[in-house]
Amino acid sequence: MNGFMYKVARFFQGRYGIDKLFYGICGVAVVLSAANLFVRSLILQLMVYAVLVLAVVRAMSRNCQKRYEENMKFERAFGGIGRKFSFWKRKFADRKTHVYIKCGVCKKMLRLPKVKGEHTVKCPNCANKFKVKI
Repeated sequence: MNGFMYKVARFFQGRYGIDKLFYGICGVAVVLSAANLFVRSLILQLMVYAVLVLAVVRAMSRNCQKRYEENMKFERAFGGIGRKFSFWKRKFADRKTHVYIKCGVCKKMLRLPKVKGEHTVKCPNCANKFKVKI
């Protein structure tokens, strides 16, 4: 078994591997596959296979610079979605203990403890002071 694992490790040396675009492509394949459950189309199933082959070929590629550039383009285009989702997730988890308020000047989101009453808040980004009623 040791010799086999060594050969597998040698095969993967210099390969690009898995990145966020890989997960995005696999997500597209899952969505297409779910759509195919209802439509039952051979063309749609072939598209799923083609997308999965594309993901594996990208992961096994030795042209790391090109794959890195593709991943950066993907992250620039769709990276904001992940950040917004993680913010909504954190906001939902903190809903009982904290409240999120935007600064009126710099639009920075401030996380404040959820204590009833009127409070004076100083923005750490622009030093603007404003009153907040919670």
